Amino acid sequence: MRVRLTPLWSLTDELEDSFPGQAVLVNQGTGEAFGPGDILEPYPYWELKPAAFHAAIMSNMEEHTHEESAFIRRFRLSKPVLSAPILGTKHNQGAGIDCSEGKDIPNDQEGEI
Repeated sequence: MRVRLTPLWSLTDELEDSFPGQAVLVNQGTGEAFGPGDILEPYPYWELKPAAFHAAIMSNMEEHTHEESAFIRRFRLSKPVLSAPILGTKHNQGAGIDCSEGKDIPNDQEGEI
C-alpha cells in the first residue's frame, strides 16, 4: 500500500528493502525512506523527531480512507526496527557507558574503549 501524506511525503510498505509488513515514510523527492523510530526533520522548522511523530502530523493534512487511516495508525504505533546492532559505540558523549559490555567506565577513561 502507498498513502500520500503530503505532496512530498508518502507512507509505503512496497519498497524492496522494507521489512515484510513494515511501512516506511518516503521522501518522494529524494527516495529516502525512514522507519517509525528514525529521527528526521521533514520540513524546515518541524524539528528533529521520530518519523512516526511526523507521520501523525502529516496524516492530518489530507483526507484518507478508513483503510489508509488504519495503515497510518499501524506505522505510528509500530516499534522501531534496527537494521543492525551498533556495538562498541557511545551514543551519549560524556555518559561513561561502554555499550559493547554494558558497564559504566570512569570519565577519565572515555575514548579508550
